[in-house]
Amino acid sequence: AYSARLTVTHAAREGVRVLAVTEDQAAAEAAALAAATGVKQEDVTIVATPCNAGLPAEVVVTYPMVIDIPGTGTHSFTLTGRAVMTCLE
Repeated sequence: AYSARLTVTHAAREGVRVLAVTEDQAAAEAAALAAATGVKQEDVTIVATPCNAGLPAEVVVTYPMVIDIPGTGTHSFTLTGRAVMTCLE
């Protein structure tokens, strides 16, 4: 779970970096997905906000996680990585 948490955070950072430089939401989402290694990419959800010069943009990456802990049962939760960066002019 900790590794997956680091992965979604890293993916959000990579995606927002591309978004801030290119202002291209599709490219940002593709970069975030490419950075989401080690998790099931088909389960990753990526949302990139529009980028306007001088204003902050945000990329949010979510990933559903299920952990089975003996004696306590199965636990489901969603990991979220969020990154914000100012768009370049």
